[in-house]
Amino acid sequence: MKSQMINLNAPDTERPIYRIHSCQRFMSILSARENGLRRPKMWEDPFENFILRAIVLHPDGTKARIGYRDHLYGQCWSLHKETDLMWRAYSPNRVAVKLKTTIGALLSSLYSQSGRYRDLSCFIGKVRYLPKKDIPKVFSEANILDPSGRGIAATLLVKRWAFRGEKEVRLIYFHNETPNIGDAYTYPIDPNALFDEAVLDPRMNEDEAANWRSKIQSAGFRNHIFQSDLYKPPQQMFITM
Repeated sequence: MKSQMINLNAPDTERPIYRIHSCQRFMSILSARENGLRRPKMWEDPFENFILRAIVLHPDGTKARIGYRDHLYGQCWSLHKETDLMWRAYSPNRVAVKLKTTIGALLSSLYSQSGRYRDLSCFIGKVRYLPKKDIPKVFSEANILDPSGRGIAATLLVKRWAFRGEKEVRLIYFHNETPNIGDAYTYPIDPNALFDEAVLDPRMNEDEAANWRSKIQSAGFRNHIFQSDLYKPPQQMFITM
């Protein structure tokens, strides 16, 4: 599946990536045994999906929008194992879980469920972070007519330099069939095969963490569940004078 990887190399398939969900959302994933991607128009950054929102000007002066812009779906992960910013941004209520997988496992989970057009519709790529002034040039050079689908997918892998701390990797699906399927695309997964571990929010108290650990185990997750120690004070240190 090397051709499905963008801005990545073959060894990157083993690189771990991370994503934070609310605990309730993770329970839903375990119950439904599905992973879900969303249309990029639902992402918060107004520069996202820039080229696909553009107006096309035809030689006769008529205007149109790019027809396939609503056929793209994405899911954002991070190469960061853990940061304070991740928890504060994606777990505002302090009741969340950080999932771990690998780039290769995530791509395979989508690719294996995507039928005969999977080579044209399933991609994973590392986001490029560029100065704002360089972004229009990158998009103007994008080959959105590339029959392999890579050119379309690559348009979702450019962000402004100010967001470089995210270190994003994105799973991308191009739904090239009809009918329209709405703002979300889901596909079946085995959560125990896809997610290597589930790490609970470090700001939970001990009882909350124990309760959620029990709920997640009861929902069928058999892999490692533990609480992040990001905010735990260090052990007592003794300094010899």
